[in-house]
Amino acid sequence: MIPQRARNGKLYQDALLSEVSSGARNLTVNWYNQPTDHFSDPSLGTFSQRWWVDYSNWDGTGPCFLYISGEAPASGSPGGFAQTLGAKMGALLVTLEHRWYGESLPGELSNTALLKASLTVDQVMEDLAGFVQYLENNVLPRNPQGGLHKWLAIGGSYAGALSAWVREKHPETFVASWSSSGVVNAIFNFTAFDQYVQLALPQKCQDSLRAAMTQADAQWTASLSSRAALLKLFGTPSYFTEQDFLWMLADSSAMGPQYGYKDLMCAYMATDGYTELENLKNWTIAHYGPDFTSSCYYSTECLSDVSYSDQWGPAGYSWVFQTCSQLAYWQAASSNSIRSQLLTTEYFVNQCHQAFGKTVNADTVAFNSKYGGATPNATFVIALQGSDDPWQPAGVQSALGPHYPEATAICDGCGHCGDLGTSSLQAIINQQNFISSTLENWLA
Repeated sequence: MIPQRARNGKLYQDALLSEVSSGARNLTVNWYNQPTDHFSDPSLGTFSQRWWVDYSNWDGTGPCFLYISGEAPASGSPGGFAQTLGAKMGALLVTLEHRWYGESLPGELSNTALLKASLTVDQVMEDLAGFVQYLENNVLPRNPQGGLHKWLAIGGSYAGALSAWVREKHPETFVASWSSSGVVNAIFNFTAFDQYVQLALPQKCQDSLRAAMTQADAQWTASLSSRAALLKLFGTPSYFTEQDFLWMLADSSAMGPQYGYKDLMCAYMATDGYTELENLKNWTIAHYGPDFTSSCYYSTECLSDVSYSDQWGPAGYSWVFQTCSQLAYWQAASSNSIRSQLLTTEYFVNQCHQAFGKTVNADTVAFNSKYGGATPNATFVIALQGSDDPWQPAGVQSALGPHYPEATAICDGCGHCGDLGTSSLQAIINQQNFISSTLENWLA
C-alpha cells in the first residue's frame, strides 16, 4: 500500500522485509488482454494487463483469493497475511495489476481523453469480473462443485474500497471481500484527515511539526535567496510553488502515523541540534528516500506540462487523475491544523484543472450515491481499520450488519492496512485472527 513516490527509504525496505517473512511469492508475470472500454467504444481495443498466480497451496477445490493491486505497480502473487491465510485455507493466490498502473497501460499518460474514457471505477469493476471469468474459462480446472470457484476479493486502501464495491457490483463472481482500510467514502473536502493525524500524535510532536511548517513558510517568503536555500536543503526543484512544497511536507508528516511509524517520526522531530524544519527534512529523506521531495506528484507545473512526462510515472500521475475525476480525498487543512492553512481544497481543484482541464471534476456526491459512500450496499465484506490511520473517516468504522463486520486494531502503531502484512503487534494479530475465523466461515 506504499505509494511509488515513497519507495526509496526505510518505509519500503521494512515493508519488503515484512513481505519476505511471510514466504516466497511467485514473481512470474502473466498477461491478459483486457478490453480498454467495457461499455461504449469497442474500437479502443484491448490492453495487456499483468497478473501473477501462486498454485502452491491449491488442489483445485479450495477458495481463490484475488488480490487487487491498487494505485501502485504490482510485483508478484500475494504476500503478507493473504499468503499466510491462503496457505492455511488451501487457496489459490492471484494478483491483478490495476489498469493505468505499473505496466498495465492502455495508452500514453498524456492522452487525457483516453484517461477520461477508461480510468474509472466502473471500468475497473468490469476488469475484475472479466478477469475471473477468463481464469475460470481458460486457466483453471473446472470446479468439481459446479459453477465458479469461491472467489474472495482482497484489497487495501483504494483497492480495499474496490474489493467492497465489486462485491456489490458482481456478487455472482465474488463470494466475499476483505476490505483493509477501504476508503469507500469519497470525500471532497477531507479536513478530517489532518484532524485524525492530530489525534494520533502526542502534543509535543504536533507542536514540532507545526513549527516546521511555520519555518518553511517564513523561509519561503523572506527572500528569493532564502527560498532557494530551502529548496536546496530538501532537494526540491525550483518550479514547485509554495503550496506544492507545503503539500509535500504535509504528506511526509501524515504518513508517519498512517503507516505505523509515529514514534519514530516524533523521535526525529525531537532531535537536538537542528531546527524542526531540518528534523522534518531528515525524517523525510531517511524514511521515504531522496526522490520523495522532488516528486512530480506534488508539483502543479510538473503535472501540467507534458515536457515533464518522463517524471510522471504510471502510478502518481494516474492516481492524481483518479482523485481529480472521481474520488477527491483532498486533504485540506482544518482549523489548528498541523499542515499549512495554504493547503485548501481550492488548491487541489486548481491543480486538477491545470493538469487535466476544467472539464475534469470530482463529483463525490454522485459517486457516493452510486457506490454507497460510508455505507456500501454490500454483504459478506469484512472491514478493517487501524486506530492511528488518518484515512479512517473515509472507511467503514462500525459494523453495517452481521454480514458486514468491522474490526479496528487499537494500539500505538496500528496504521493503514496493517492487517495485510505481518506484525508483532498483538492488536493486529487479534485482528488477523478475526479475519481468519470470519473468512473461513464464509468460504466454507
